[in-house]
Amino acid sequence: NTFDAGLVASLSYALKPQMKMRSMRVDAKFYYGLTDTVKDNPGDAIRNWALFVGIDLPVGGSDAAKEDGDEDS
Repeated sequence: NTFDAGLVASLSYALKPQMKMRSMRVDAKFYYGLTDTVKDNPGDAIRNWALFVGIDLPVGGSDAAKEDGDEDS
């Protein structure tokens, strides 16, 4: 099949939450496909799935955010 539709679940954890958006974060996302990927499949549905794990590193930002972390950049 040409198209796939599915569900995504995501978790994110800030290593220093008091710094708001200036903090390094660890992310995990899971995707589960709802459609059969094989056209005219006579057996059980074959679905896509994926697990993504990543680290977000802060780069740049305003001087106010760097100083006290209270303002969004």
